[in-house]
Amino acid sequence: MSEQYNDMTDIIETSAEESTPNTSGKKQRLSAFIFCVVFFMILAILISASGVHLAIDGAGNMDDARLIGVFITTEHLNLPSNTPTIITGRVRRNNFDDLFRPGRLYAQWCGDAFEFTFPEIEGIPFFSPISPPTGQSDDIIHFSQIGQGIRSHGMHITHGDYYTGVEMEGTIYAIPGSVTIIYMNRVFQTADGQVFLEAGSGFSYHGTVSEGRVFSSTLSETRTTTENGAEAGNSISVTINHVAMFAPEAIAVLQMDANNHVIMHTVLTPDDVAAKLSSPGAGFYLEAQTEYVIVETHRGAAAETGREVLREIINKGEDRADAFFAREDGILVAGWLRVVWQ
Repeated sequence: MSEQYNDMTDIIETSAEESTPNTSGKKQRLSAFIFCVVFFMILAILISASGVHLAIDGAGNMDDARLIGVFITTEHLNLPSNTPTIITGRVRRNNFDDLFRPGRLYAQWCGDAFEFTFPEIEGIPFFSPISPPTGQSDDIIHFSQIGQGIRSHGMHITHGDYYTGVEMEGTIYAIPGSVTIIYMNRVFQTADGQVFLEAGSGFSYHGTVSEGRVFSSTLSETRTTTENGAEAGNSISVTINHVAMFAPEAIAVLQMDANNHVIMHTVLTPDDVAAKLSSPGAGFYLEAQTEYVIVETHRGAAAETGREVLREIINKGEDRADAFFAREDGILVAGWLRVVWQ
């Protein structure tokens, strides 16, 4: 009897030892599952109460970059992957790996000049970015950046509680036969302030031999996001007019009196015009007897067009006159000369 009891005890102890690990593992897995469920429920409640959104790595620089305008070049841009320039005092994150993307060229922020620049290439900026806050201030400014070689017809910004709309329009003047293709490279800005461009399509001037509008092109984008349960939107429309115009060879300014007699006759060369347009406030100072002004723009046009001279009349009280000069690449710089009456 004693031996049977001992044998039975051994069997019971052996069975207990074999079953203990399995039962323990199930209890551990069950505990871990319950912990995970409770943890994520608490996390969801906290996020919902605080209004905080979980950030996806790279979303601020890849998915939400918005169109802000164009950068115009006369050559196609071959853009390999490059190292972006980080804006000092603006970006508050440690990982910039998502900025290394092929086909993008990042701009540098120049605080002194208050502009974004692409030092690696030559072109005409025509875009509307938001300035990056500095370390001393978080104030931002929505401004327009317009380069020499395009005449702006104004920028219209519409602000609402959850909406911002931008409309921009400009005109490029080019000499017929001298400019073959103009490329419209799209410019974007990310949520954390980085500005970059992507190579765009080219528009050909081939066959253009006369003056006038060649064509117009418009880029537009509308983006809608949801933040803290509210829908916010951004839209932009950028229109570029392409106009053919012969190069000015001289600008004559005739000051006329009340009897239609010439009081003073002044001739400006293209270099004179370029110097005046690059000096803010430069222009014409009129004589006391001047009643109106005739501005003649003499161009190197073909004889058959019959439009070698363009005339503009400046009446008393009007304070500016059109002026143009040609760049080496065949694009005309359009501006206004100040007219100062006595």
